[in-house]
Amino acid sequence: MSTAAPSSSGHLGILWENPRFIVVDKPAGLLSIPGANPREPSVLKLLSRLYPRQSHLPVHRIDRETSGALLFARDEEAHREANRWFEKHLVKKEYLAIAKGRPRLPAFRVNRPIGGKPSLSQIAVVERFGEGETSSFLARVRIATGRRHQIRIHLEAEGFPILGDAKYGGPSSFAGFEFARFALHAERLALPAEAEAFGVPSGNREFVAPMPEDFRGWVEGLRGSI
Repeated sequence: MSTAAPSSSGHLGILWENPRFIVVDKPAGLLSIPGANPREPSVLKLLSRLYPRQSHLPVHRIDRETSGALLFARDEEAHREANRWFEKHLVKKEYLAIAKGRPRLPAFRVNRPIGGKPSLSQIAVVERFGEGETSSFLARVRIATGRRHQIRIHLEAEGFPILGDAKYGGPSSFAGFEFARFALHAERLALPAEAEAFGVPSGNREFVAPMPEDFRGWVEGLRGSI
Protein backbone atom coordinates (compact mmCIF):
# COMPACT_ATOMS: atom_id res chain seq x y z
CA MET A 1 0.00 0.00 0.00
CA SER A 2 1.35 3.40 -0.97
CA THR A 3 0.62 5.76 1.92
CA ALA A 4 3.45 8.26 1.75
CA ALA A 5 2.61 11.85 0.91
CA PRO A 6 2.85 12.36 -2.83
CA SER A 7 5.89 13.97 -4.35
CA SER A 8 4.95 17.19 -6.09
CA SER A 9 5.49 17.82 -9.78
CA GLY A 10 4.26 21.32 -10.50
CA HIS A 11 0.78 21.48 -8.97
CA LEU A 12 0.20 17.74 -9.24
CA GLY A 13 1.05 15.08 -6.68
CA ILE A 14 2.35 11.80 -8.09
CA LEU A 15 1.35 8.85 -5.86
CA TRP A 16 2.92 6.17 -8.07
CA GLU A 17 3.98 5.60 -11.67
CA ASN A 18 5.56 3.07 -14.00
CA PRO A 19 5.77 2.91 -17.82
CA ARG A 20 2.18 1.58 -18.07
CA PHE A 21 0.23 3.60 -15.47
CA ILE A 22 0.36 6.68 -13.29
CA VAL A 23 -1.70 7.45 -10.17
CA VAL A 24 -1.95 11.14 -9.36
CA ASP A 25 -3.30 13.10 -6.40
CA LYS A 26 -5.65 15.59 -8.05
CA PRO A 27 -6.07 18.89 -6.20
CA ALA A 28 -9.57 20.29 -5.79
CA GLY A 29 -10.56 22.85 -8.43
CA LEU A 30 -8.79 21.07 -11.28
CA LEU A 31 -10.62 19.20 -14.04
CA SER A 32 -9.65 15.57 -14.64
CA ILE A 33 -9.67 16.06 -18.43
CA PRO A 34 -10.18 19.16 -20.60
CA GLY A 35 -13.71 20.55 -20.64
CA ALA A 36 -15.62 22.87 -22.95
CA ASN A 37 -13.22 25.76 -22.30
CA PRO A 38 -9.86 24.81 -23.87
CA ARG A 39 -8.06 27.35 -21.67
CA GLU A 40 -9.05 25.72 -18.41
CA PRO A 41 -6.30 23.64 -16.76
CA SER A 42 -6.79 19.92 -16.24
CA VAL A 43 -4.84 16.95 -14.90
CA LEU A 44 -4.42 15.64 -18.44
CA LYS A 45 -2.92 18.96 -19.59
CA LEU A 46 -0.51 19.02 -16.66
CA LEU A 47 0.59 15.46 -17.38
CA SER A 48 1.21 16.36 -21.02
CA ARG A 49 3.37 19.26 -19.86
CA LEU A 50 5.27 17.19 -17.29
CA TYR A 51 5.78 14.21 -19.62
CA PRO A 52 5.77 15.62 -23.18
CA ARG A 53 6.94 12.32 -24.72
CA GLN A 54 4.48 10.14 -22.83
CA SER A 55 0.84 9.35 -23.67
CA HIS A 56 -1.77 9.57 -20.91
CA LEU A 57 -5.23 8.06 -21.33
CA PRO A 58 -7.94 8.74 -18.71
CA VAL A 59 -9.45 5.63 -17.14
CA HIS A 60 -11.97 7.36 -14.85
CA ARG A 61 -12.74 10.87 -13.60
CA ILE A 62 -13.52 12.64 -10.37
CA ASP A 63 -15.43 15.92 -10.08
CA ARG A 64 -13.58 19.22 -10.38
CA GLU A 65 -14.13 20.05 -6.69
CA THR A 66 -13.21 16.55 -5.50
CA SER A 67 -9.57 15.96 -4.56
CA GLY A 68 -7.70 12.68 -4.53
CA ALA A 69 -6.47 9.58 -6.34
CA LEU A 70 -6.89 9.37 -10.11
CA LEU A 71 -5.57 6.71 -12.52
CA PHE A 72 -4.26 7.23 -16.06
CA ALA A 73 -2.97 4.59 -18.48
CA ARG A 74 0.12 5.21 -20.59
CA ASP A 75 -0.60 2.97 -23.57
CA GLU A 76 -3.61 1.53 -25.39
CA GLU A 77 -3.28 -1.99 -24.00
CA ALA A 78 -3.08 -0.77 -20.41
CA HIS A 79 -6.03 1.55 -21.08
CA ARG A 80 -8.22 -1.27 -22.41
CA GLU A 81 -7.35 -3.51 -19.47
CA ALA A 82 -7.96 -0.79 -16.87
CA ASN A 83 -11.32 0.02 -18.44
CA ARG A 84 -12.22 -3.65 -18.08
CA TRP A 85 -11.29 -3.58 -14.39
CA PHE A 86 -13.64 -0.66 -13.83
CA GLU A 87 -16.45 -2.20 -15.88
CA LYS A 88 -16.17 -5.43 -13.87
CA HIS A 89 -16.03 -3.47 -10.57
CA LEU A 90 -12.60 -4.94 -9.76
CA VAL A 91 -11.14 -1.58 -8.69
CA LYS A 92 -11.87 -0.62 -5.08
CA LYS A 93 -12.53 3.08 -4.50
CA GLU A 94 -12.92 4.72 -1.11
CA TYR A 95 -13.76 8.35 -0.42
CA LEU A 96 -13.85 10.57 2.63
CA ALA A 97 -16.81 12.92 2.99
CA ILE A 98 -17.94 15.40 5.64
CA ALA A 99 -21.73 15.50 5.76
CA LYS A 100 -24.43 17.26 7.73
CA GLY A 101 -26.54 15.30 10.20
CA ARG A 102 -26.25 12.43 12.62
CA PRO A 103 -26.80 8.92 11.24
CA ARG A 104 -28.46 6.51 13.66
CA LEU A 105 -26.26 3.60 12.60
CA PRO A 106 -22.43 3.49 12.51
CA ALA A 107 -22.56 2.01 9.00
CA PHE A 108 -25.23 1.77 6.32
CA ARG A 109 -25.72 0.99 2.63
CA VAL A 110 -27.46 3.09 0.01
CA ASN A 111 -28.81 1.08 -2.89
CA ARG A 112 -30.60 3.62 -5.09
CA PRO A 113 -30.57 3.67 -8.90
CA ILE A 114 -29.09 6.74 -10.58
CA GLY A 115 -30.21 7.47 -14.11
CA GLY A 116 -32.01 4.14 -14.12
CA LYS A 117 -28.80 2.22 -13.39
CA PRO A 118 -28.03 0.20 -10.22
CA SER A 119 -25.92 2.22 -7.78
CA LEU A 120 -24.52 1.04 -4.46
CA SER A 121 -22.63 3.02 -1.81
CA GLN A 122 -21.41 1.68 1.54
CA ILE A 123 -21.00 4.36 4.20
CA ALA A 124 -19.14 4.01 7.50
CA VAL A 125 -19.15 6.78 10.11
CA VAL A 126 -15.55 7.52 11.09
CA GLU A 127 -16.16 10.38 13.51
CA ARG A 128 -19.12 12.49 14.68
CA PHE A 129 -19.04 16.23 15.35
CA GLY A 130 -21.35 18.68 17.12
CA GLU A 131 -24.91 18.33 18.40
CA GLY A 132 -28.38 19.22 17.19
CA GLU A 133 -28.43 21.63 14.27
CA THR A 134 -24.65 21.60 14.05
CA SER A 135 -24.33 17.81 13.92
CA SER A 136 -22.03 16.50 11.21
CA PHE A 137 -19.82 13.49 10.60
CA LEU A 138 -16.78 12.25 8.73
CA ALA A 139 -17.62 9.22 6.60
CA ARG A 140 -15.63 6.71 4.64
CA VAL A 141 -17.58 5.74 1.53
CA ARG A 142 -16.88 2.72 -0.65
CA ILE A 143 -18.63 2.69 -4.00
CA ALA A 144 -19.31 -0.52 -5.88
CA THR A 145 -20.49 1.46 -8.91
CA GLY A 146 -19.21 4.73 -10.31
CA ARG A 147 -22.22 6.79 -11.37
CA ARG A 148 -21.83 10.51 -11.89
CA HIS A 149 -22.19 12.35 -8.56
CA GLN A 150 -23.05 9.03 -6.91
CA ILE A 151 -21.83 9.76 -3.37
CA ARG A 152 -23.26 13.27 -3.41
CA ILE A 153 -26.66 12.01 -4.60
CA HIS A 154 -26.78 9.06 -2.21
CA LEU A 155 -25.85 11.02 0.91
CA GLU A 156 -28.33 13.78 0.07
CA ALA A 157 -31.07 11.19 -0.53
CA GLU A 158 -30.47 9.79 2.97
CA GLY A 159 -30.75 13.26 4.50
CA PHE A 160 -27.01 13.81 4.93
CA PRO A 161 -25.84 16.36 2.33
CA ILE A 162 -22.11 16.88 1.95
CA LEU A 163 -20.97 20.17 3.45
CA GLY A 164 -20.28 22.76 0.76
CA ASP A 165 -22.30 20.88 -1.87
CA ALA A 166 -24.89 23.50 -2.85
CA LYS A 167 -26.13 21.43 -5.79
CA TYR A 168 -27.29 18.68 -3.43
CA GLY A 169 -28.39 20.68 -0.41
CA GLY A 170 -25.12 21.07 1.46
CA PRO A 171 -24.56 24.42 3.23
CA SER A 172 -21.48 26.47 2.34
CA SER A 173 -21.39 27.88 5.90
CA PHE A 174 -21.75 25.45 8.78
CA ALA A 175 -20.89 25.53 12.51
CA GLY A 176 -18.81 28.67 11.99
CA PHE A 177 -16.79 27.24 9.09
CA GLU A 178 -16.80 28.15 5.40
CA PHE A 179 -16.71 25.47 2.73
CA ALA A 180 -15.34 26.87 -0.52
CA ARG A 181 -15.92 23.49 -2.18
CA PHE A 182 -17.78 20.35 -1.25
CA ALA A 183 -16.03 18.18 1.33
CA LEU A 184 -15.29 15.06 -0.71
CA HIS A 185 -11.89 13.42 -1.14
CA ALA A 186 -10.98 10.29 -3.16
CA GLU A 187 -8.72 8.75 -0.54
CA ARG A 188 -8.01 5.21 -1.77
CA LEU A 189 -7.70 3.44 -5.10
CA ALA A 190 -6.90 -0.29 -5.04
CA LEU A 191 -6.11 -2.10 -8.29
CA PRO A 192 -6.88 -5.81 -8.81
CA ALA A 193 -4.33 -8.64 -8.94
CA GLU A 194 -4.45 -8.48 -12.75
CA ALA A 195 -2.55 -5.18 -12.51
CA GLU A 196 0.59 -7.11 -11.60
CA ALA A 197 0.90 -8.13 -15.27
CA PHE A 198 1.40 -4.42 -15.99
CA GLY A 199 4.21 -3.93 -13.49
CA VAL A 200 2.15 -2.95 -10.45
CA PRO A 201 3.90 -4.57 -7.45
CA SER A 202 1.90 -7.29 -5.69
CA GLY A 203 2.35 -5.61 -2.31
CA ASN A 204 1.65 -2.10 -3.58
CA ARG A 205 -1.66 -2.14 -5.45
CA GLU A 206 -3.44 0.26 -3.09
CA PHE A 207 -2.73 3.97 -3.38
CA VAL A 208 -3.68 6.49 -0.70
CA ALA A 209 -4.05 10.22 -1.27
CA PRO A 210 -3.54 12.09 2.04
CA MET A 211 -6.20 14.55 3.19
CA PRO A 212 -5.53 17.91 1.53
CA GLU A 213 -4.97 20.93 3.74
CA ASP A 214 -8.49 22.35 3.46
CA PHE A 215 -10.17 19.02 4.22
CA ARG A 216 -7.89 18.34 7.17
CA GLY A 217 -8.63 21.85 8.46
CA TRP A 218 -12.38 21.23 8.35
CA VAL A 219 -12.03 17.95 10.24
CA GLU A 220 -9.81 19.47 12.91
CA GLY A 221 -12.04 22.53 13.21
CA LEU A 222 -15.26 20.55 13.55
CA ARG A 223 -13.57 18.20 16.01
CA GLY A 224 -12.53 21.16 18.13
CA SER A 225 -16.04 22.62 18.12
CA ILE A 226 -17.55 19.61 19.92
